Amino acid sequence: MGDIAVYTAVFGNYDTLRPARYSSLCFTDGKMSAIAGWDYKTIYADKDPKWANRHCKILVHEHLGTEYSIYHDGNIEMLIDPQEAVERWLKDTDLAVFAHPRRDCVYAEAEACIREGKAQAGMVHPQMARYRQEGYPEGAGLAACWVLVRRHTPEIKRFDEAWWTEYAKGAKRDQLSFNRTCWKLGTRYTTIPGNLFEGTSEDFRREIHRGSSTMIDYMTAYGQVLSSGERKYLKTTAGAIQDRFDSPTIVNIGVFRCASMYCLRAGSPKARLIGVDIKPCAVPIDPSLRAAFIIADSAKCHVQIKAPVHLLFIDGDHHYRAVEADLKGWASLIPKGGIVIMHDYAPLPEHLALLPELAGVRRAINAWAEWAEWERLPAPDSLAAFRRPE
Repeated sequence: MGDIAVYTAVFGNYDTLRPARYSSLCFTDGKMSAIAGWDYKTIYADKDPKWANRHCKILVHEHLGTEYSIYHDGNIEMLIDPQEAVERWLKDTDLAVFAHPRRDCVYAEAEACIREGKAQAGMVHPQMARYRQEGYPEGAGLAACWVLVRRHTPEIKRFDEAWWTEYAKGAKRDQLSFNRTCWKLGTRYTTIPGNLFEGTSEDFRREIHRGSSTMIDYMTAYGQVLSSGERKYLKTTAGAIQDRFDSPTIVNIGVFRCASMYCLRAGSPKARLIGVDIKPCAVPIDPSLRAAFIIADSAKCHVQIKAPVHLLFIDGDHHYRAVEADLKGWASLIPKGGIVIMHDYAPLPEHLALLPELAGVRRAINAWAEWAEWERLPAPDSLAAFRRPE
């Protein structure tokens, strides 16, 4: 039998690896703790973590030169000997995966992704419409792509490249395109026995994801609520806060659809993340966001927080007095070296025409900044950021 590579791909500190029973490789974008059984290869440090993970996961031939590979997600522990896995599951096919534990239809999975906030309807529905037009049937099976066992034949390379093409132009949910690609190319696969959700697999053990790159891509979460530059800035600043403080607390005032919270979580997987708003989030929340929510008036509820707030993002009520109250109330909780970021500091003229109260944001921030004498930080687009002096 040829050589076998066991590997995973962890970017943005999404998962904490378990000790590996068999020699394994982790593709990653930065420093990882030394875990028994694991070697590390740094790659794609400047890429979106979700993109980087899927690229390593799907296009295995671009990253490994072995005859076989076994990919598993970073929150999964492999119990079976790699050679036994290949011998058992690749007898009659060149590919093996788990079956989805709940559904057997890609169209049902698509609606679940929308309902659970894992993908946007505007991306999912056109993809599913195209599959229906192609004649892809309902109830044709659904893989759970947590584990991929592959023999690296030319046919599997062709499958992986077609799968990546579908993933890249679709809703960024690899399970939505896996079975359709198998159907399109006539690729057969073996089903690995057991259910990882219920713990009935004898060969793999699954835990919940622990890290930052939530199931929703922070760069695209919920449309044009934030610009690309603002999203990256929130993620980067949250990461800096995590590096600077042990067990930091991050507060997001003005939750709306949680777009900013996904950015903050992407940057700081270990932080205590709190969303504050007068009403609940307007969309389903992915469990991997791991956030607490306070449904209350932000001008009054800061007294509920009994610990320092290391990073504060303000995007709540945009009237002058409300911004003033948020700054004076919440900024008092920020320790030395902590940061406050404010949205809509420089709203576009068309936005001001519709919401004239936005002009109060800049006035309130400037008045507070003159009084507080904090360090002004560079910030993109319509953000203003300040650091409390050391």
